[in-house]
Amino acid sequence: MSAPAAIPWHEANQRYLMAALAVVREHLERCVPGGESPGGALAALASARRDLASPAALDLACHIFALSPFERDILLLCAGVELDASFAALCAGARGDRAQPSPTFGMALAALPEAHWSALLPAAALRRWRLVEVGEGASLTTSPLRIDERILHYLAGAPCRDARLDGLVSAVPAEPAGGDLPASHAAAARRLRELWAQPPAGRPVVQLCGNDVAGKRAVAATAGAGSGLAFRIAESGYRLNIPRMFAALLLLSVAGIAIFFALTLVSHLVLRRWHESAVRQEN
Repeated sequence: MSAPAAIPWHEANQRYLMAALAVVREHLERCVPGGESPGGALAALASARRDLASPAALDLACHIFALSPFERDILLLCAGVELDASFAALCAGARGDRAQPSPTFGMALAALPEAHWSALLPAAALRRWRLVEVGEGASLTTSPLRIDERILHYLAGAPCRDARLDGLVSAVPAEPAGGDLPASHAAAARRLRELWAQPPAGRPVVQLCGNDVAGKRAVAATAGAGSGLAFRIAESGYRLNIPRMFAALLLLSVAGIAIFFALTLVSHLVLRRWHESAVRQEN
C-alpha cells in the first residue's frame, strides 16, 4: 500500500492557519454573552501541524520575532478579522457594540490565555516591529488593532515586499551577470552564507561597502542564492550621484558669488549718500 501523497506546503500552511484561527475563535466565543464553543480546535490544530512538511509561516514568524503564546494569539486575533468574517461579529459581541468589530488589547487580555501586560508595551515585539497597528481610541486597551498588511500576506503563505520600501529596495538576480566572482568577492559571499546559515532570529543585517556597485550586487546575489534566501538589496534613495553633486556645488557657488555682489551693489547705492562708512570711502 503506497503512502499518501504529501500535501503541498501552501495548502498545508493555509489549513494550519485556519486551524490556529479556530483556536482563538473558541476563546472569543467563551467571552461573548450567551456564546458557546464546540471545542475540538486544539485537536484540529495538532492534525494540521502533522501535515506540514516544513514549518508554517505562523510558526516562523513567532520564531523570528520571539513572540510569546499570548502575542501569537493577538496576532491571530487581528488576522482573523481579515480572513474570517465570523471574527468581526465575535469582536463586536465581545465589546458589546456591533459598530465596533475591531479587536482591542483589552479584549485580548480578557479572552486569551496566558495574557500579560508586557505584550502591550511599545518595546514589545508586536508594536516594536509594527506587526499590529494601534488605531485612535480613548485608551490603549480600547483602541482598535489592525494587523500589518505585509504580515497578513506572509501568514497566508504569500509573502510580498513591504510597499513602504518601494524606491529603496530592488530585486537582485539569482546569478551574477559577470559569471564567476573574483576570489575576494567569492570569499565575501562565502562569509555571508555562513552568517545567514544561523536561525532566522539570529541572522544579522549586513552592509556591503565600497564603490563597486556591480561587485556588491554580485556578492549579494551569490550569497543569497547559496543560502536559499530570496535576496534583495536595500539602496538609499539619496545615494550620491557624483556628476550631479559637483554640478550642484558649482551652481551653489556661482549663486553665492552673484548674491554677494548684488547685495554689495545694493548696499552701496542705498548707503552712499548718508551712511558714515560710505561717505568716508567716497572722500
